[in-house]
Amino acid sequence: MKDRILEIIKDYAKLYSSFEELQKDNRILPKGDQKTGVIGEYYGKCYADTLDKLNNAVYAEPGETFDLKYFNKKTDSPIRIQVKSVSAYSKTRTIAPLNMKRINGKKPFDYLYLIALDKGFEPIGFYINSYDEVFMNTKDKKSLDKVFGTKMKGGNSKGSGIYNFKNNLCGELRVAIACTKQ
Repeated sequence: MKDRILEIIKDYAKLYSSFEELQKDNRILPKGDQKTGVIGEYYGKCYADTLDKLNNAVYAEPGETFDLKYFNKKTDSPIRIQVKSVSAYSKTRTIAPLNMKRINGKKPFDYLYLIALDKGFEPIGFYINSYDEVFMNTKDKKSLDKVFGTKMKGGNSKGSGIYNFKNNLCGELRVAIACTKQ
């Protein structure tokens, strides 16, 4: 099944490239990048599945403030991961809005996986930030519910300063994806 998912991603990359060309030449179709997030979440799950301290992930239900949930093997406490992905097709490198609002004092996520994808939808950047790290780097903490308009590192973008882009774990992510092949 996992090989089939990776095959579909490659097919999607070819199809997406064709859509981009058509959208460039004609204004008949709207521009969009919706499936990039689905691919990023799959890659994020592949990575987290390789971590010894976590049990296998479950995808979040619609409306949740995170994308993946794991349980710490020692404490059985939940670990919630938000995944944000941007493909090389994005000219602005803009990351989808990030929900930062605490509900009853509870963080919306524990870790943020930032994944940059090339035009073949293969990862070229993978950065992990904690909720606390992002929160501390956000200027207006008092009215903070969502973070809008932030940028992914890559292309001509250094990425937004609220994220830590210093440690690119792309090599580890690629190994995790390769390990999922059956």
